[in-house]
Amino acid sequence: MAGAAVCFWIARLLGRDTVEKLASKTALSSVDVFFRQYGKHTILICRLLPFVSFDLVSYAAGLTGMSFGGFFLATGIGQLPATFVYSYVGGMLTGGARLFVTALLILFALTVLIYLFRKIYQDRKREAADEK
Repeated sequence: MAGAAVCFWIARLLGRDTVEKLASKTALSSVDVFFRQYGKHTILICRLLPFVSFDLVSYAAGLTGMSFGGFFLATGIGQLPATFVYSYVGGMLTGGARLFVTALLILFALTVLIYLFRKIYQDRKREAADEK
């Protein structure tokens, strides 16, 4: 958690100016709006996926307008399943337990992904209905 916070603040304090010079204001503004609205969900999903670079996600979040509180909360929640799994697997160190825990982790990740995608879909559908 501390490493994620440090990466976030390094990007927030040192990287934003560089990104503003390289990207158009419109593009950066749309990314900021997306991360303000879905940033916590995006961070949570990225934390649950083992192949997504932890530091890269933290740096990217720091470059956006996402709040630190939302980032930190999503990072903490997203790290919990892996922490439990690593602790359990480390304690058991057997092939059967590893398979069981892997299956549970996949089930949990799929459940969270389905919930988040459904929420985003409902939010977009509600916004479209409000615009009409």
